Amino acid sequence: MADTDEQPRARAPMFTELALPVALIGLSLYLWTLADRFTGGAKRYEAIGPDFFPKLLLAMMIALCTAQVVSSVIGRSRTSGGGEALPVYWADLAIAVGATAAYVAILPRMGFLLATPLFQFALLFFVFRVRQLRVLLVAPPALTIGLALLFVGVMNAPLPRGRGVFGAFSHIFY
Repeated sequence: MADTDEQPRARAPMFTELALPVALIGLSLYLWTLADRFTGGAKRYEAIGPDFFPKLLLAMMIALCTAQVVSSVIGRSRTSGGGEALPVYWADLAIAVGATAAYVAILPRMGFLLATPLFQFALLFFVFRVRQLRVLLVAPPALTIGLALLFVGVMNAPLPRGRGVFGAFSHIFY
């Protein structure tokens, strides 16, 4: 009787680790089928189509969730006792969510070129606790320039330019 009581307990942590990623994979696949129905779009962007970015995000979500499932299964097989879960730092999570919400709110006003480095700086400094001044000053602008070159230069995709003075600043570059 003790053996049957042990089995459900051993499986429960595995189920809780896999339930969300598997559900997100299923939801992403469903949304992928909906994105297949997107039609139209501007002639300027007909090379990538209106379903390109949704499918790109869904593919990344599926890849991340699949990696989580594989990691959980492989990690579980390596540790016979189930291993200990990593702690969740709720304050860091709240700061990251708040910074993301602020970024989404200021992006239309400040534009991509100014809002994105501020967002990256906030994450590096407050969430990841990077204190090296060189990294804080070089990494956000370098990544922003790389992303801007990718989206504007390579894919011809528009980025938010901002309004007023911020828009005038963005017009200098694109």
